[in-house]
Amino acid sequence: MLIWQSGKPYDPSDRAFVLLDEWLTTGQRPLAAKDACWTDQGEPIAEGDNVWNGAWRGDSDTGACLSHYPAYRSPRNAAGSPLTGDLFKCARVPVADAIAQGFYAPRDVAPYGAMLEVVFPDGVCDYRRGDVARPPEAELGVL
Repeated sequence: MLIWQSGKPYDPSDRAFVLLDEWLTTGQRPLAAKDACWTDQGEPIAEGDNVWNGAWRGDSDTGACLSHYPAYRSPRNAAGSPLTGDLFKCARVPVADAIAQGFYAPRDVAPYGAMLEVVFPDGVCDYRRGDVARPPEAELGVL
């Protein structure tokens, strides 16, 4: 995996496509395939293995890129989904069970239970149970 981030108006997409083409054509990871971030004018901020270090992946330190471009929480993250964003499918639990188990504490959502059942007829994600559809690492190309 590779993480690139920049501020607008700079857009490193053209560089990314050239790099990806080289990677796919040669079958070898190019030396330039490093995590990196740039300013809005395209000036490099940092690149390398630790630039995205942070709590989102269990690191005790914060990398230069993550310091410049902090991760923001989405509704999924607020519900317990990992910040990594790499979940294929969550395990589900019926809404009534989620309410009974305190998924929404300290907020009391019991008065909204019927509405939540309509909105989420197949249940809500129980992120504590991990990913239930992640392919083996070999299928993902991660060895």
